[in-house]
Amino acid sequence: MKYAAIVLFVVIPSASAQIVKDVPPPPPNAAYSYDCSKLPSPSEGCKSFNEMIENNDQDVTSALKTPGGVAYACFLPGEDEFLIVSFGTPQESLYAPATTPGASKNILKTLDSFVYLRFTKGVQNTSNVIFGNWIKYKSLPDLKPSFSGKADESKSRADVNDSEVEYSYTFENLRGTKTTYSLQIRRSTLRFNETFDVPEISQAKNANTIQNKSVNRYTNSGYCSMFQSPSL
Repeated sequence: MKYAAIVLFVVIPSASAQIVKDVPPPPPNAAYSYDCSKLPSPSEGCKSFNEMIENNDQDVTSALKTPGGVAYACFLPGEDEFLIVSFGTPQESLYAPATTPGASKNILKTLDSFVYLRFTKGVQNTSNVIFGNWIKYKSLPDLKPSFSGKADESKSRADVNDSEVEYSYTFENLRGTKTTYSLQIRRSTLRFNETFDVPEISQAKNANTIQNKSVNRYTNSGYCSMFQSPSL
């Protein structure tokens, strides 16, 4: 009986070690996939997002993995469409007094960028990069820094504070008028809302003249997932 007990003691650890050895490592981007079942409404865009994560799509993964940055992936209910916004969160050591003439010495700034990407049916639809400044105040150490940037050539603007992320741009639509797109993400709830303001047109007496008549507003809303990358 003693001999049998000794043999059993040797075999059990050996089998256990073999099981652990055969467990495959997790996929390299496993931390960036999203459980689509958590969404209140089904979204084909969420499935496309995960497909791109699994296949290591460089546009998507680089936006999510910006060192020291924050990214939001937002999924449209019932649509094969999703969007990503990402931005840095600068370290305290990078802030310096503003150098513009007449600027208050109380204002500290650091340059950074804001990225917007949109994917429709698995391919990139829109991309934009906006450069701007994070700003903080010496006299208000408890006030969180805020970001503001704009790109005049694309009439784009991005603003980030502790409560919301906002982005907007204007583009020429197929009717020849200017559509204004706006996005808001509430950081506490991860809910987002986007609007497209599309002017109608009316033909003036002069057939070569186009005048804006009224604006039609189209709205989408849904939920986002947040990803935060460690600093280098």
